[in-house]
Amino acid sequence: MGLKLVDELGDLDQAAGVAATLAKLDGKPELVYPKEERRSVWRYMMEEMVSVLKREMVETGWRQARA
Repeated sequence: MGLKLVDELGDLDQAAGVAATLAKLDGKPELVYPKEERRSVWRYMMEEMVSVLKREMVETGWRQARA
């Protein structure tokens, strides 16, 4: 096809380096990732319980669950 949509293959660090070079920035760019949310044991248990209840309500039908 010859569209040349990709100049070269690489990872995220290489892409950030190329972007920094094109932006004429000095030094190596520092990649910042969002912190992973940590759930407490209590929150994990509550979320799991709600998930199970939702699944049971769908499988058995809401009207049967209320009867």
